[in-house]
Amino acid sequence: MNTKHLRSTKVINSTILESIALWLIILVITTSYGFQYRTLEASVPYYFITASFIFLLFIASLAALILQPKIVITSPKILIKIQLRHLAITLMLANLLMGIYFYSGSAYLPTKSMMILATLVATVLSIAQRYKEALWALAGIGICLFIYLSLNTPLDVEAANMLPIIGAGCDSLLNGENPFLHTYPEIASSPLYYLPLHILPYCPLQSLELDLRWLNVAIFILLIILLIRTFDFINNPEILGLTFFPLLSSPMMLQAGYYGHLWIYWLGLVIMANLLWRGKLWLVAVIVGLLLLTRQTYIFIVGLLGASLISALGWKNCMKYGALSLSIVITGFVSIYLLTHVHPFEFYSAIKSASEVTHKITNNPMDQISLSGLFVFFKMRPILMEMQLLMASVLGVIFILFLKSRPVSIILMLIGIGYVLIISMSVYIHRYFYAPGFILIAYGLALQLKEQRIHSIFDDIVSAQ
Repeated sequence: MNTKHLRSTKVINSTILESIALWLIILVITTSYGFQYRTLEASVPYYFITASFIFLLFIASLAALILQPKIVITSPKILIKIQLRHLAITLMLANLLMGIYFYSGSAYLPTKSMMILATLVATVLSIAQRYKEALWALAGIGICLFIYLSLNTPLDVEAANMLPIIGAGCDSLLNGENPFLHTYPEIASSPLYYLPLHILPYCPLQSLELDLRWLNVAIFILLIILLIRTFDFINNPEILGLTFFPLLSSPMMLQAGYYGHLWIYWLGLVIMANLLWRGKLWLVAVIVGLLLLTRQTYIFIVGLLGASLISALGWKNCMKYGALSLSIVITGFVSIYLLTHVHPFEFYSAIKSASEVTHKITNNPMDQISLSGLFVFFKMRPILMEMQLLMASVLGVIFILFLKSRPVSIILMLIGIGYVLIISMSVYIHRYFYAPGFILIAYGLALQLKEQRIHSIFDDIVSAQ
């Protein structure tokens, strides 16, 4: 075999391992939270401590693979045995079945029938060696399942209060009242601290008395269309089959369809990553400004992204993009202040207050996969926010010093990993908190597969045998 084929084989093997590592991280979260309600209450803290160590092990493994992408292997036959589309089918099918098993919602859903159908479709098409069609079928099943559950699962305040409290906030706004930092005791014990662009897009639906989850469905479909067009799903379905579709069909994301409130934020992240890859930095700056008005935790992604751009472009060039983002943020917060007299800092201080309230009413404050659970165990919860900022600062310095020559795909994956580590030290956390990091990792990995034209390289290797 010539050098070209050997070099390609090394890179492809690395992307396979990265895909598996990302899937294993999602698997840990899925199974841990899934079996949480089937575990004895006394053992839940130890259960999550164990899961946290496994989770961090996979994160470290993924980071090592990203930083050293060319793995030395002894034989290219590994690729013939582990075909990319076979692997993509396996990952998509596994996450789809776990999603149905753990979080099928309270909508009527013939679980056994769905599992049998999904298994049958994947098996028959795989045996027929029609890998593209198998991936199309699984993607279609996942999309239909998301839409069905999102629109047919009744809203339950006891299970999740995010959408109900957004609806209440929209009602306040439509009645001429200030919705921000208002407490709705019948829904939540803490004030509504969501940022303006987290609430406002749902208000037109609330004014029309429509189910707010129609917006989730619309954004989800738009996200799928964007990904399919960007990564040529029709001809190369394995790219999304190894990255986004296992993530989007995981229990974490399926449940976010009918209980969640973050799809605007997640779509914005994908658009930001796409614009960054295309080198449209002015538009990236606009999206960054808008996302800073959408979700408080996005500030960590901005910090790591800014550090990466400083490393690549220098301080002077980055300041002009930062000025545009900052002007959008200031305009948004000043407008809100003039209209409601809510100070911008209050949106951030309210998070800590809300998390303290949550911890007071939570029986097991360690029932989360995170670093913070371990620090809570050692009575260090009061300084968690400061430690989180310290970790973000350290990672930012590392990014500035060492990411100058890295391609966009690597930078996005490292930002995703950095965010996951930072957010794992939050004073309170839920599994969907990790989703922004996974989205950036998946996007970077998909770019890596796209830029290497992996399907062509694989065909070359097979034909060379």
